[in-house]
Amino acid sequence: IRSTVASLVDGIAADQVSVWLVGADGRLRCVEHSGEVPDEHLLASLAVEKRKAMLIELPSESRDVADKQPIAGRSLAVPMAGPQACRGAIQCHRKADREPFAEADLDFAVIVAHQTGLALENLEHRERLELANAELRRRVSSQKQLVGSSAAMQKVFDQIALVGPANSNVLVLGESGTGKELVARSLHDLSRHRAGPYLTVNCAAFTESLLESEL
Repeated sequence: IRSTVASLVDGIAADQVSVWLVGADGRLRCVEHSGEVPDEHLLASLAVEKRKAMLIELPSESRDVADKQPIAGRSLAVPMAGPQACRGAIQCHRKADREPFAEADLDFAVIVAHQTGLALENLEHRERLELANAELRRRVSSQKQLVGSSAAMQKVFDQIALVGPANSNVLVLGESGTGKELVARSLHDLSRHRAGPYLTVNCAAFTESLLESEL
């Protein structure tokens, strides 16, 4: 958003730039601005409502229907389109003692607003992926934890806590279904390799001599 404001200040020499986003309640809120603090967002609201870029033309007594001069204005507003609804709008102003905005300035602002909308969409998509990834990791972790309060389980927990941080190989023995893989995963989570991936290998796929060599 700061880059957006800086681009408009430099690109079209705006004295005041404000970026307005539509909140969850449907109201516009200013998230970034340059120059004087904006006290109203009428143009931004109109841009969002009509989903159309607007350049406020200066009143001119000499202008008539036959006048073909490019439209110019002191203020402009451009919407930031989203995948389903308008995300917000950018509002720019120039002081009365300066040259007004031209249509080329409006075109530049439209491009900046479009790029800003894409950047916001990518950021939101990344945040959704990170949240989904964190939730998936939490679910997987909860499904692969050892639980139990018996004396035998407490002994297993003590052994895991003792052996896990050690830099050594561990052989886990037990009948089928007793939780050997969960013990191995717990050892990995306590080891110095916990930041790396936890990999399992099907030893039955190796010949006896190759497995002995690997071990």
